[in-house]
Amino acid sequence: MDVEFRDEKITMKTYRVLGEDPLPKFFEGYYPYTGLNRFDDEAVPVDYGSVVVENEFLKMRVIPTLGARLYDLYDKVNGAHVFHYNETVRPAMIALRGAWIPTGMEFNSVHKPHHTADNFSPVDLKVERNLDGSVTAWIGNHNLVTGIYWSVGLTLRPGRQFLETAVKTFNGEPLHSRYYFWTNSAESVGESSRVFIPGKRTQSGSFPVSGGVDVSWYKNCKFPVDAFVIDSEEDFFGFYDYETGRGVVHYANHHVVPGKKRFTWGTSEDGLFWAPILSDKGVPYIELQSGRFRTQSIVEFIDPHFSEEWVEWWYPIAKVGGITFANKDAALNLVEKKGRRKRSTFVGIYATGRFRGAKVRIDFGKDAVEEAFDLSPGNPFVKNYVTGSPVSKVEVAAEDGGEILTWDCRDYRTKVDESVFLSPKDFAEASTEGFGRNLEELFVDAALEEKRGDKIVAELKYRRLLEFNARHPKALSSLAALHYRKGEYGKAIQLLERAVKVDPVCDRSRYLLGLAYLKAGDCGKAEPELWKARRTQRYFSPACFHIAQIKAMGKRYFESGEVLAEGIGRNPRDARSLFLHAAVLRRLGRAREGLEVAKRALDASPLYYPAISEVMMCSKGTEEFFEAESEFKRVVLAKDQKVLEVAKEYVNAGLFDDATEILAMAVRNGVGTAMVHYYLGFAHEKAGMEEEEILRNAKELTGHPAPGYYLGNLLFFLGRFDEAVVEWEEAKRKGMRYWVLRRNLGYAYHKLRRDGKRALGEYEEAIKLCPSEPGLYLEHDEVCSHLGMTGRRIAALEAAREKLDDGSISARLASAYVEAGEYDEALEILESSAFTPAEGYHGYWDIYVDALVRRGAGKVLKGKHEEALADFKKALEYPRNLGIGAPYAPYRHEAAQRYWLGECYHSLGMEEKSRKAWKEVARQKRLTPSETYYKALALERLGRKEEARRVLRDSIEDASRIERAIMGLKGKLDRIRFNYLGYDLELAARHCAKMAAYLGLRRRKDAAREFRKARLLTKNLGHYAWIYEVSRAMSKKRAKGFGRPKRAPSRRPTSSWR
Repeated sequence: MDVEFRDEKITMKTYRVLGEDPLPKFFEGYYPYTGLNRFDDEAVPVDYGSVVVENEFLKMRVIPTLGARLYDLYDKVNGAHVFHYNETVRPAMIALRGAWIPTGMEFNSVHKPHHTADNFSPVDLKVERNLDGSVTAWIGNHNLVTGIYWSVGLTLRPGRQFLETAVKTFNGEPLHSRYYFWTNSAESVGESSRVFIPGKRTQSGSFPVSGGVDVSWYKNCKFPVDAFVIDSEEDFFGFYDYETGRGVVHYANHHVVPGKKRFTWGTSEDGLFWAPILSDKGVPYIELQSGRFRTQSIVEFIDPHFSEEWVEWWYPIAKVGGITFANKDAALNLVEKKGRRKRSTFVGIYATGRFRGAKVRIDFGKDAVEEAFDLSPGNPFVKNYVTGSPVSKVEVAAEDGGEILTWDCRDYRTKVDESVFLSPKDFAEASTEGFGRNLEELFVDAALEEKRGDKIVAELKYRRLLEFNARHPKALSSLAALHYRKGEYGKAIQLLERAVKVDPVCDRSRYLLGLAYLKAGDCGKAEPELWKARRTQRYFSPACFHIAQIKAMGKRYFESGEVLAEGIGRNPRDARSLFLHAAVLRRLGRAREGLEVAKRALDASPLYYPAISEVMMCSKGTEEFFEAESEFKRVVLAKDQKVLEVAKEYVNAGLFDDATEILAMAVRNGVGTAMVHYYLGFAHEKAGMEEEEILRNAKELTGHPAPGYYLGNLLFFLGRFDEAVVEWEEAKRKGMRYWVLRRNLGYAYHKLRRDGKRALGEYEEAIKLCPSEPGLYLEHDEVCSHLGMTGRRIAALEAAREKLDDGSISARLASAYVEAGEYDEALEILESSAFTPAEGYHGYWDIYVDALVRRGAGKVLKGKHEEALADFKKALEYPRNLGIGAPYAPYRHEAAQRYWLGECYHSLGMEEKSRKAWKEVARQKRLTPSETYYKALALERLGRKEEARRVLRDSIEDASRIERAIMGLKGKLDRIRFNYLGYDLELAARHCAKMAAYLGLRRRKDAAREFRKARLLTKNLGHYAWIYEVSRAMSKKRAKGFGRPKRAPSRRPTSSWR
């Protein structure tokens, strides 16, 4: 059967996303993307356009509007979905932007360890038939944070039962970009499900047996866990379910794709909780993931104009009982059982193609068995042998002698990858201790910060290094690159001129200096630096590109083409250089040649927008034009940002009429956003291209406040906070009555300046302009909470709740009621409302527990122990409406509840129960800082006084160490950066931890001092503030006999309040 493909409409029940979050999330790690965090409660039928590709063995479905994923792969031979399949589209709050669904296979090309930004928003798609009769469905997108173009080719080949995934990534930016790629497949699981990963170590311990438990079995995984196998040197891993008799194999070169991971929610109540949230059928699943790097904590740089390409294979298996070894042609399972005299050996071989007359040879030491067998996907080789010797080798060969599979029964190759343990030090600590003058270690640490996306901390660490050595060339150039990214070209030039004096032949410094001069408008200085940067392979191609840009801007197209040809000769997969070469060839009247070059760019990066545009431009007047124009409209005109990316490339090379043509075409086809018009006006106006410059130009020419508002957004995102506020304030003065503008000002005044009065004014004006936006009330509440305005919080949130049906507003109101001591009102809200769950978030339950613990403690103070007991017991429950299930017992956060439960039992004379409750607190494995306090109190109650004191002293020492480090930074950081990094709130948290520990040690004056210090930084101290107040109330009760049991216990208790 030939591989076939077709467009097909599919109708699925869908819990729709209720629009995009309109509030810019500057600090959430995904700006300029928007949040997708509100969903319908009821499913409705939705029609989706899809592409179906199938051969005789497999059928796959791609739905591009549902994001960067293969929606389904169906095994026609074994009659089952290869991956976890959902008939209903039911997103939940799990991904970077919110919405996420577990179906099929997801492709994550992203700038930080998370699900990709486009996992639930439309991606690009094109389908190609290949010369061998196979069909490839390419999906891809352009990451707006990193500038990386990614595409994945999903290929079915004739006569093969595997899915071939070809991954292509390309950095078309002038600087290096952060880079991370993981493929995430989902598998339906049950009690009989198991993973097979050939390795012995994960980041947290051994594998598959950890702590005496074989965690390769799903049933043995009691809590959520990411298991990254960090030592596997094999090319395969997979999954098998013994009840269905089916599984999945992944195969790829482990040198290129070393990442092998299994994620499970776990089998405790909190893990199983997610199955019905993500699927109407409520079927649990695990995730099998392959990665470009060893673990998901690793993010690397990809050089400018560099591309990476690799291939992975995924295929179903059946009836073979597991996986011992695999390649892309076949999977082998070998199970040996030793008896008293003989061995029982099971051999299962599953092939991904038809191999008639295949030869299966099994060596048992000196003996061997050889059999001919017609291997095919529907006909695996399955046989049991009874022998006296173990298997030493299994060989499977085709009829003509070609190798299908060979396994020599060796131990798996393993080597621990030490890079997985690299992690940047906290800047506060790194600046005061740890590095000393080890400058290379500090440089590596700063680069790790940059890789993880924390540019401000990276900048601070590079500056720290330069304090020790002001002539460190790598630190100078890295710091200059950060200034370049922020559009601060003058600062970048100053640093780079210093760097090239220290190291005149440094290719990176020369290249960056050429770029900075170019952005500053000095082509005369830029070009010589770029020629010098060509001395090494790393910067040869990008340097050639920018030299060619300069020549094209001067209309020296022939020279531009010559330089581009040199660069492409060294880097033939440089899609950006290929695009510009095509454009200059067209300018030279050689459009036919240009068309072929543009097609080469699309071969390198199949969905590279500028190349799609240039194919259209070069094919004018030919029979190919209609198809090329249709493709341009289908892909590029689908969204304004794609149009802007194409226009920017033309304008950067001085090809203004081309840019104007593209932008005008967009406007004619209904893609006429404000930014498209600004770009169009700029292209008409002058040369040189940067978004900041375009907005400043539009602001100057139009006098309208909108460009200033957009400019403020850009500057704020770039970390130029003060400049951003100036632009926003000017837009406000010019009469811009836009609620997001007022919110942005409130956000800046609160987050960075801690100017509560101005922040509240801006938020309240924003709410007047848009009273229907829930996010405004939540951020307004954050300011009120910081200022300790509980009454104002309650008034604002009660008013909001009357107008809006939003779970987050209800939860905030409940939290405010708790702070006000109105526990019944808080619990009424929490028990009667349904809240949207989010991965890793248990904040609704925390409010519920806090309300019950505080209410119960109040009853204890009044001597109402029976009523208090009911509250503390209730606080141990996990109501599903709060978006949570009960975690695996040792990992629960129940220290406060159980400590108070013990106090109640003790006061009621139930000594055995009280000690049991306190012992459970002492055994809790995962403690929040406030729970450490309760653990110490419980230990003291159990008579383990010295252990309790040690816990409290350790808490004070840990908090004091961090406090010293943070205080050492106050003179080095301006207030805005100090607040941006959250050091003011971290300092308050450290004071609170010390306060609680001092209370436990009965050092009340010290506790009072730390409490005052914390309140100077923020009034939002939450449970800590209550701990302080209730401890004062308890101390007043001591003289009245508080804590004495009603009848004498068998053992004299130790009061925690004496």
